[in-house]
Amino acid sequence: MPLSPQAPTPLSPSLHLLVMELAEGEDLEDRLEPGALSFEADQEYSARISR
Repeated sequence: MPLSPQAPTPLSPSLHLLVMELAEGEDLEDRLEPGALSFEADQEYSARISR
């Protein structure tokens, strides 16, 4: 019998999910190859990731 998804309640265990997105573009590894990011670039990437 398959399990049906249920929202966690105070009496049930927590439900943990991992959601990922495949985005086209330059890999972070490739971007860091020439050297460390500038402070401005670091702030820009951080702002994009937090949205």
